[in-house]
Amino acid sequence: MFFTRMSMNPVWRSLHDVQHEVNRIFDRWGHHPFGIGEFPAVNLWEADDALFAEAELPGLALTDLEIFVTGHNQLTIKGERRPPVMEKATQHRQERNFGK
Repeated sequence: MFFTRMSMNPVWRSLHDVQHEVNRIFDRWGHHPFGIGEFPAVNLWEADDALFAEAELPGLALTDLEIFVTGHNQLTIKGERRPPVMEKATQHRQERNFGK
């Protein structure tokens, strides 16, 4: 049902087209060129007359984010994850990225 509804709704169709193009470009490189964390995992769904977006943003509070919609179909989420301050500690491994 999602695909039928998406093909009829121009917003969902545009989002699908953008996702498809981004995936095609990244697949050509074999990995995400900017590293993990630049584009968070996002779930989008529609209920009644509303669209919902849910993003995985560990280490960020809602007050750390700028969220806006432009052009009627472009969702932008901006934020910055800062590394923890480690006084008198030795870091042995870092797998989570920090930055904007």
